[in-house]
Amino acid sequence: MTIASELIVDEVLEFHVVGWAYPDGRCQIRVYVRHGVVTPTVVLTELPDNAGPSITNAIEHIMPVVRAHPLVDSSHGLVVIEHYGWATGPSLSLVTFDSVGAPRWRALTVEQAAVFVGGANLDETPEMSA
Repeated sequence: MTIASELIVDEVLEFHVVGWAYPDGRCQIRVYVRHGVVTPTVVLTELPDNAGPSITNAIEHIMPVVRAHPLVDSSHGLVVIEHYGWATGPSLSLVTFDSVGAPRWRALTVEQAAVFVGGANLDETPEMSA
């Protein structure tokens, strides 16, 4: 059963990774709040024009920016989904963090990811303007 959700954030998120040749990255962030569920779902989508680090390589630097977003309430945790391949078909992973903040990825099917976002289509072409 899919729980209805509301999209509360849909924008380009900029982040910086110190020590990289091209340290400034961009990704699309979408935040969904499911009705009756206190944990928001954050979907981070790799943008085709991102010249900086990928989401996978920069997730530890992206998450503090996500948590600081004024519309993201992380007080009950966050469900984080990493999304690639909007042009060639989706690649979706659930990203979790261990007790020291190290990320772990688990592949999701489109159907599994849809449960976290109220059935929204995650494979729409992302916005490419800041």
